[in-house]
Amino acid sequence: MLAVDNCRLDAYYILLLPRYFPNLQELEWSEEDKSWEERRLKRRAITSLPSTQFYQRELQKWKKIQFIRVTLERLPFVTLILKSSILTSLTKLSVSFQRLHLDQHYGVATMQRVIPIVKELIKHLQYVPALKYLHFEKPVLGLNDMENIHSNLPNLRELQLNFVCMSFDCNARTFPFKSITCGDPATGVEKIDFTFYVNSFSTLHTLQRSQKTLANWLSYISSKYTKLQDMVLELSNYDGVPVINDFKKPIIQIIRNTSALSYYSGQLYPITPDILEAIDSSQGKVREMYMFADKNEEMETQVDYISKSSQAKTLNELTLYAWDLDINESLTSPLSVILARLSLDLLNLGHLHLDFIVHYNNIVEILKTLPLLESLTLHSIKVDEEDTIALNTINKCNIKCLDIEINCEPGVEMDRVNHVLMFLLQSCPMLEEFRITGDFSHRTCGIARLHFAHHAQLREVLVSIKGVQYYTFSWEEGKQGTTWANYDRFLESTADRESSFHIDIAWKNKRAKFNLEEAPVA
Repeated sequence: MLAVDNCRLDAYYILLLPRYFPNLQELEWSEEDKSWEERRLKRRAITSLPSTQFYQRELQKWKKIQFIRVTLERLPFVTLILKSSILTSLTKLSVSFQRLHLDQHYGVATMQRVIPIVKELIKHLQYVPALKYLHFEKPVLGLNDMENIHSNLPNLRELQLNFVCMSFDCNARTFPFKSITCGDPATGVEKIDFTFYVNSFSTLHTLQRSQKTLANWLSYISSKYTKLQDMVLELSNYDGVPVINDFKKPIIQIIRNTSALSYYSGQLYPITPDILEAIDSSQGKVREMYMFADKNEEMETQVDYISKSSQAKTLNELTLYAWDLDINESLTSPLSVILARLSLDLLNLGHLHLDFIVHYNNIVEILKTLPLLESLTLHSIKVDEEDTIALNTINKCNIKCLDIEINCEPGVEMDRVNHVLMFLLQSCPMLEEFRITGDFSHRTCGIARLHFAHHAQLREVLVSIKGVQYYTFSWEEGKQGTTWANYDRFLESTADRESSFHIDIAWKNKRAKFNLEEAPVA
C-alpha cells in the first residue's frame, strides 16, 4: 500500500510513481487542504501535462492495483489512470471532489468547476469493468450521470454518494414523477448509501424545482435498485423535513426493494405505520432508527408507532432529534411517557441519542428508566437557576459510552453544574469512553470538576469546552493526560489563573487516554 498525504509533488514525479511501485495494489492520496479564500484566489491546477503517450506508458504499469482512494485538486489523477489502461483488478474506488469546491454551498463557480471533472471521470469508468464499490464525496450529479455510472459498471455491488448535489438536469420534463424512465434495473447493486445536499430545508418546501428534483431522485432509486440488501437515504445535516407527500410512495417502494434493511432515517419521511408496514413486508430487521420531530407530540407519536411494530424486538439504537426543543417546556406528555415506552417495548435498546434540550430531572429519569443502556448521548444538557438540583440516590447503570454537551445560563453557580457532572459520572461506574463538549465562554471564573474515581475500565476521554482557560489535576500522577509539551510552562506564565474558568480532572486508571482541547479554548 502507498499512502501520500499532504505532499505537493511535481506532475512528472506523480506520473512516474508506477515506475517505482509497479506491483502496487492499494493507493491513498490526499493533497493539502486550503481555505475557501485560498482556493478562490489561487486555483491550483496542473495545466501543462506531459504528453498523452508519456503518462499512458507509465500509468498502464499499475495493472495490479485493486483499491484507490483519492482527494485531489491539481490533477485529475484517477481519470488519467483510467485513460491509460483497462484496470481489470480494480474493485474499489473512492474519489473526493471536496478540494475542488470554491464555496460551502455549491455556488456557480463550484458547479462550473466540479461538473465537467465528474462527467469526465464517469465517462472513463468503463475501463474498470470489475469495480464493485464506488464512493463519491461531494459530487454534482444528475440522473443522466447515474445512468452512465451503471452502464459503465455492470459488476457494481455498492454505491456510496456523500453530500451529493442533485443537478437540475433531471427536471420534471426529462424525468416526470410517477412515470420516471430509466435504463434496466441495476439488480447487481446490493447496497446504496446516499446523503443528499440541500442548502435550505425551507427552500426544499417553497421551491417546486428543488422538491421535484429530490422527488425524481427518489422515484429513480425506487425503479433502479430492485434487489437491495441494505440502503441509507439521508440529508446533509441532522435536520429533517416536514411531510412531503411526493416522497412517500417512492420511499415505501425503496424499502420494499430492500431485503435486509438495518437502518431507517426519518429525515426524508417520518416514521409512520405505512413505513413500518413496508419494513415488515420486506422482512427487514431494523437495528437503528433516526427519528426527527419538531414537537414533543410528534416524537411521542413516532415512538408509539415503533413500540407497537415488530421492529421493536430488534431495534438496538435510536436517535430522537428535535433540535431547540426544550423537553421541560413542552405542554404535552413529559419525557417520562416516552422513556416508559422505550423501557417496556424496546427490550434490545442499547444505544440512545437524545438531540434536544434536557435538564437535570430528565437525566435522573433516563438513568432510572433505562439502566441497561450501553451508550447514551445527550445534546444538550441545560443548567439554569430554575432547575431543582436535589440530592438523588445514585442508580448504578450499565453505560459504557457517555457523550454529553452541557451549557449553563449566565449567572448560574458552578456548584449546580458540578452536581450534574458528579451525578452522571457516579451513576456510570462501567464507563469506558467519555466525551464532553459545551460553551462556557461567558464565564470569567469558576471550576468544573471531572473526577473519575471509580472507573476502572476508563479508556478514553475527550474534553472540548469553549471558555476553558486552563486545566488542573488534583492527583499529581494524573498529569500524563496532557496533550501538549509546554503545559507546565503555560501554567507558570498564566496571570491570575486562580480566578479564571478552568477544569479540574482526576482519575485513577493509568491506562486511560485523555484528549484535551488545548487551552485557552476559544
